[in-house]
Amino acid sequence: MSDITKKQLYITQLSRVVETHLTRRYIPMDKPHNRDTFLYILSGTCIFTIDNGDVFQIQAGDMVYLAKNQDYSLEVTSEDYRYIVCDFHFRAQKNNHALHIRTNNPAQYERLFRKLLKVFSITAPDRRIRSMALLYEIYSLMIQNNQDMYVPGSSRVRIENARAYIQENISDPNLSVAELAKTAQMSEVHFRKLFSNLYNCTPSKYILQHRVSYSQKLMALNELQLEDIALQSGFSSLPHFCRVFKNVTGTTPAVFRRDLPVE
Repeated sequence: MSDITKKQLYITQLSRVVETHLTRRYIPMDKPHNRDTFLYILSGTCIFTIDNGDVFQIQAGDMVYLAKNQDYSLEVTSEDYRYIVCDFHFRAQKNNHALHIRTNNPAQYERLFRKLLKVFSITAPDRRIRSMALLYEIYSLMIQNNQDMYVPGSSRVRIENARAYIQENISDPNLSVAELAKTAQMSEVHFRKLFSNLYNCTPSKYILQHRVSYSQKLMALNELQLEDIALQSGFSSLPHFCRVFKNVTGTTPAVFRRDLPVE
């Protein structure tokens, strides 16, 4: 998988720019994502779970890149979730991977996305050229944003291996940041800093988010009791599971399971 902020990719087509509003809901991974997508979050919160196990907890001012051929699920965790979405296509030889960008200048991002939304909606001879220029400006801003949060290559590999370790051991209730830092051969302080720079999230918060995401998959796929799901997701008890689940998603596990779509 390729990181688009480490490349300079060509954009071949811009097909949609719209502002969208969603209320609390869960959208499962049931449709192939056949385009590249930029989203800028205007208000509210949500959780994206990517098919490779990445979990993005999103808030207003964040930007998300959803890669073509990578599936995802979406859990809206607020009543007023609004975003501007832009669908296009990168001309790339390799598959890219999804990214969560915690923007260092939200006002600049919002200005560009709103301008793109306005230009794309008008009828003018230069509409396509102006729209593409704005899309490239957003892409350039993303690249600069991530360069400002640079993590050296060798450290990046160790951090990514630690993230994979989280996914493989998510059911272990004793999984800790100290253990992850030891796995990455770093001090705990240094590990926390680099992990946060790379994933826009502290390692302890990432563990909790991934536990919740894993529990959602269990609830969607089988009829296990909530207490069993809690233990299999690495929580020490059902009350602890319910408390963390509600803090992350804004709803309880019981309500989440009740509202799952019926196949």
